[in-house]
Amino acid sequence: MLGDGLVSVESALGEYTEEHTLAVPEGHKAIFYGVNHMNLIYSDRVHEQVIAWLLDNRLGDAHDAKYGLDSRIYSYPEVDEVAN
Repeated sequence: MLGDGLVSVESALGEYTEEHTLAVPEGHKAIFYGVNHMNLIYSDRVHEQVIAWLLDNRLGDAHDAKYGLDSRIYSYPEVDEVAN
């Protein structure tokens, strides 16, 4: 099973059903392996990605063009994160 069982990956990415699909560009979708639903708020990897998106958002139309073409982000834990 991919995910933590609270929210499906498809639902979290806004791809649950055709009528409930969100218009989120692929470059604004991320899957963080090793981070469960309850500790998203404490993850340094999640914080860094959200900050990067917010900073890039200042680009206006250039931002939309960039993220419309980017692929989905897959973030894996560092070796020391897994050991803890």
